[in-house]
Amino acid sequence: MELHDLRGRLGKVNEDAEALIRDIQEMLRLSNMSGNREWMAMFNGMLKRYRDTIEANEEVIFRIDHHLTSAGD
Repeated sequence: MELHDLRGRLGKVNEDAEALIRDIQEMLRLSNMSGNREWMAMFNGMLKRYRDTIEANEEVIFRIDHHLTSAGD
């Protein structure tokens, strides 16, 4: 797999994770479950995992971009 392909795939994963974050936030907003501590903890854990994934992917994308720029690609 070329670095350009990997970068594109990571970007797509981030788009999907951002969409999931929006969906979870909307579910929390619309649901009556928001007062339930167990549901809140679960949703907040999900949000943290998706945000951590996005952050890690952005670091890899940055390194790929740096490598491609250095290589003159």
